[in-house]
Amino acid sequence: MPHMSSSAQCCETKECYRKFSSTYNYSISIKSPFRLIDVQPDSCGCRGFNLHCDDELGLLLELPYAGNFTVEYISYHLRETRVFDPNECLPQKLLTLNLTATPFGGTQFANYQVYNCSGFDHPIDYLYEEKIDCLSGSDYTVISERRSFPTITDTNCSFLKQVSVPTDYVFSYLSTYSSIYLTWDDHDCVSCGK
Repeated sequence: MPHMSSSAQCCETKECYRKFSSTYNYSISIKSPFRLIDVQPDSCGCRGFNLHCDDELGLLLELPYAGNFTVEYISYHLRETRVFDPNECLPQKLLTLNLTATPFGGTQFANYQVYNCSGFDHPIDYLYEEKIDCLSGSDYTVISERRSFPTITDTNCSFLKQVSVPTDYVFSYLSTYSSIYLTWDDHDCVSCGK
């Protein structure tokens, strides 16, 4: 169960603890430009950097359209955070992720084309394509293609979206990503006592 440290000073670093066993054995420090919602005042963080310390999921970052991501770590020196999908289907969140409305970006991006194939008679070219199990159902298959532009012309397949994955490492297949790396520019928006 996560536990938050307390402090009388509004912009002091806070901790979000995640319990993996009978003791608290994992924590993430939260400081500017991030802030903990309902723990620190708005003036202790920058817009778009709000975090929540959840009892079961740990530290959460909500991104527009894509929902909550669990924060694995924050590197303030590198201005980088690594986040993952608490529901373990990252491709689903990536279909709706739009970083333009956030302060976050990436150092590099891997691009994938995503298709929905009904009945799925389309033969998979395993060099470039894969089935995404967590998005597929009994009567349709969702596949991704790691080419820079759509090439599947099967009439049973409809193009859904191009997905850009912010990452430090480029993997062969979309479903092999368990997390994404987000970066941010330097922010100096914190002024306690506002």
